[in-house]
Amino acid sequence: MSANATIDELVVLSGKGGTGKTSITASFAVLAGQAVIADCDVDAADLHLVLSPRARERHEFWSGREAVIRQADCIGCGECLENCRFGAIRPTFSVDPVSCEGCGVCVRFCPANAIDFPERRCGEWMVSDTRCGTLVHARLGVAAENSGKRFPRSGARLGPSPRRPAVRSSSWTGRPASDAPSSPR
Repeated sequence: MSANATIDELVVLSGKGGTGKTSITASFAVLAGQAVIADCDVDAADLHLVLSPRARERHEFWSGREAVIRQADCIGCGECLENCRFGAIRPTFSVDPVSCEGCGVCVRFCPANAIDFPERRCGEWMVSDTRCGTLVHARLGVAAENSGKRFPRSGARLGPSPRRPAVRSSSWTGRPASDAPSSPR
């Protein structure tokens, strides 16, 4: 690389938590000046703690599904309770939303078709201004699914420009994100 070369994009990633990705990314963002920064960490998107963003856009973040048992239609057969490997079905035939992984097994085995399977709102994603440039980040709920599949269309220009290099932080879990509609796993 020549002395006059520029970096258009820098990606900081690791599959292990606690390695310092956020600290390193924040440091590079400060050094880059006015950059476009994307906090793509799927478990702990924490760049907002360091960069003090001011949100200019907020969008709902939807990902995965969550089972909801309609008590009026439930026949109490126990198929859902027996087949849920995550222990998300309570003995009262209601769903523990923190334990539900959205796999859909209960929906498939319910003989009464008494289980709805709506998309789950997991939090919000934002486009924010920071002292280092634009930050795209999310705040998710406790135990929320973190590999979103749909993003609303927006007029926001998120890509780097010749004057604004991209700095992105990421954590890899082995589960690639998908643009396909969410469906039971």
